[in-house]
Amino acid sequence: MQLERIRGVVSDVRHSTEVYGAKDTTHSSNNAIFKLENTPVSLSLSAPVMIDEGNIISLVGHRKRGIFYPRAYKNETLRVWGSKSGWSQILFGIPFIFFAGIGIYIIWDATQNLKARRELGL
Repeated sequence: MQLERIRGVVSDVRHSTEVYGAKDTTHSSNNAIFKLENTPVSLSLSAPVMIDEGNIISLVGHRKRGIFYPRAYKNETLRVWGSKSGWSQILFGIPFIFFAGIGIYIIWDATQNLKARRELGL
């Protein structure tokens, strides 16, 4: 899947937080759904997503069924950025290389996140 970079003004922003996990351990996902120059975007990160109506942002990611899924964002208005994990995910994936390609996928996914960061100059 080829990474693509888009830039524009944010509109129709909706934020949500998803909490999941077991009895003693919980995790959260911070989500933002919005339009960027009429392109529908779905962004989900472990860190808070700092995007508001009217902000100028750059995204790097891929399109799937008409929706843009960023791996990294840079908010030029607020001067903040966010991305999915990179190096820590690579280190996590190395021990799994020997298990039916799971580790290879984890490392590939992480390298895509790092490419997205580099594309935005982060």
